[in-house]
Amino acid sequence: MTTSANSAGTAGGPSRRRLLAGAAGAGLAVTAGGRQRARAADLPPLGTYGVVVIGSGAAGMTAALTVARQGLSCVVVEKAPTFGGSAARSGAGIWIPNNEVILAAGVPDTPAKAAAYLAAVVGPDVPADRQRAFLAHGPAMLSFVMAHSPLRFRWMEGYSDYYPELPGGLPGGRSVEPDQLDGTVLGPELERLNPPYLDVPAGMVVFSADYKWLALATVNARGAAVAAQCLARGTKAALLGQKPLTMGQALAAGLRAGLRSAGVPVWLNTPLTDLHVENGTVTGAVVTRDGAPGLVRARRAVIVGSGGFEHNAAMREHFQRQPIGTDWTVGAKENTGDGIRAGQRLGAALDLMDDAWWGPAIPLPGQPWFCGLGDRLSVLLVGLPYRPRPYGETGPFQQRGHALRASAVEAQGHPVAEGLLVAAGLLAALETEEQVPARAQDAVEAGEEGGQVRRGCVDGGVPGHDAVQ
Repeated sequence: MTTSANSAGTAGGPSRRRLLAGAAGAGLAVTAGGRQRARAADLPPLGTYGVVVIGSGAAGMTAALTVARQGLSCVVVEKAPTFGGSAARSGAGIWIPNNEVILAAGVPDTPAKAAAYLAAVVGPDVPADRQRAFLAHGPAMLSFVMAHSPLRFRWMEGYSDYYPELPGGLPGGRSVEPDQLDGTVLGPELERLNPPYLDVPAGMVVFSADYKWLALATVNARGAAVAAQCLARGTKAALLGQKPLTMGQALAAGLRAGLRSAGVPVWLNTPLTDLHVENGTVTGAVVTRDGAPGLVRARRAVIVGSGGFEHNAAMREHFQRQPIGTDWTVGAKENTGDGIRAGQRLGAALDLMDDAWWGPAIPLPGQPWFCGLGDRLSVLLVGLPYRPRPYGETGPFQQRGHALRASAVEAQGHPVAEGLLVAAGLLAALETEEQVPARAQDAVEAGEEGGQVRRGCVDGGVPGHDAVQ
């Protein structure tokens, strides 16, 4: 939520996102917390803990697990009626160089390679000391989680670094994902796990790295073999009476199991209202529990891991460029920036608020469809103004999202707000059929004849959030 006050901008002045943060500090977050903080001490007490953690996603639960295993009392408060947040809905791919899982698998990683690659990718936008901290402590964090929870991880073999051509990049990839987890370890608590974005095919146990091959199962020998492996895993789990979980479901369930073993309570349906301050120090959180406000105090710290603001229309309008909307994202619906705004009211620094973890998504009745790995085949983006825009759909999610949004911004004021995405029989149009220019309309009609046309928006972003959609 917060960043160093000297986060990098341009040489000639502050960055656009720095100016946005300053404007927000002067605008959106001026008065909301004053009277609340004055009354907070009079609220019913909900207990005192060493640390209070806001949010039960991967970040919040990992923080709580760490606190508990350091011998401090801890409670997690969660806005939703379920735990897991966007992490539970995600593919749960985790990029941490030089971790014990990939090294045991023979991945040729080194600290020098990882440092060179990270610096080449993020550049000056992330301070060098923060890059070093991530590289130094990330592997230990993963080992800690495995030591104190039932979670195990597996190398996503062949899931390349996003930019393998850069110094230190690895074509075979450094990413890991949760291994199969038996959900029965949670007992009745499993019913309170936030559901996945999409269910895996019935009878199968599928990992994130499998999807690119499942999409080719009918035309590729390896794809057929991977499909058979997924079915075999599912059959074995059924015979053993297990409830197999993978991807984000395994990640969230495993962390929750770790918290249960450590004696950490998770209060569901308990949204954050504000941070409680005494003598200039945050000493607790004002929350709503059982429909009534209360104060939970923290002797040592309050850790805010409450997700992004993808479902807050006002914040997206303020911080991000049009076209934008809350109906395009597949992030957890409770992510409305509550923790960000609470920190903002106390003068916390903000950064990267104009960006997000972008990806193509198509709004459909019920929920948007995120165009993930299964759709990443050769494509052609027919863009504007009235000219083809070749675009590689095998590129990283956020790169594709930036390119699509750049096209949409460029096309504002034009009869069509965006182009067409054609991928293996999939065609997604941002606007209505009547607004598509003649040449693109031919493509729409051709796709319709094959019954493979879907129309929608291109967004899928999770602003202010580090979880996978």
